[in-house]
Amino acid sequence: MAHRRDELMASPPAPADRPFGELLSDLSKNLALLVRQEIELAKTEIQKKTSRLAKDATAIGVGAAIAYAGALTLIAALVLLLVKLGVAPWVSALLVGGVILVIGYVLVQRAIHDMSQTDLTPRKTAETMKENVQWVKEQVT
Repeated sequence: MAHRRDELMASPPAPADRPFGELLSDLSKNLALLVRQEIELAKTEIQKKTSRLAKDATAIGVGAAIAYAGALTLIAALVLLLVKLGVAPWVSALLVGGVILVIGYVLVQRAIHDMSQTDLTPRKTAETMKENVQWVKEQVT
């Protein structure tokens, strides 16, 4: 972005050699171009960040599915084992189901935490916008 701005600054002749209307026209065109480029930069930056969120959302889904499959398998096996050891069937199912539920909860919470750490602010765009505002101020004065 700064490279393009440098080209714009280097290309026109000195302002004193150009009519005022032409200067305003060029400024308008350059500002329009600058705004379009900033919008593209913001889109690109947000797409990268949302891609990260999509990966975290997938991790939540995978974690939940694994927890569910594990719960079904362990409930069947461990409940039968505890019943064979003399524990009442309902107590066996309650104990095993509770443990599987906690494991699934931990996996989902970890992924949610990771998602909350993703900053969606297009910081590069904000930084270049500040630079561009400064550049425009310098061109006007």
